[in-house]
Amino acid sequence: VVNGDGAYAARVVLYGLEGRIGVGGQTIDGNMPGLGSVLSDVQIVSVLNYIRNAWNNKAAPVNEGMVKAERSKAGDGKANLAMYPR
Repeated sequence: VVNGDGAYAARVVLYGLEGRIGVGGQTIDGNMPGLGSVLSDVQIVSVLNYIRNAWNNKAAPVNEGMVKAERSKAGDGKANLAMYPR
């Protein structure tokens, strides 16, 4: 997810992710709260661009327009789970 679609990564930070997902061969069942109510678009861009290029990640940058576009859409953690890349 970190290296995938930047818009989806923005949605996860904005609205969270709730439910069972597979990560690195492990199954995780939990709840990541959304941070859209406490982080600005610029802060979300900064966090995402850091994690998308740290620890040997080489993902394309996220920009403020992408975050603004995702913020303008309704969302929640369960809806993000339904869109989770498998």
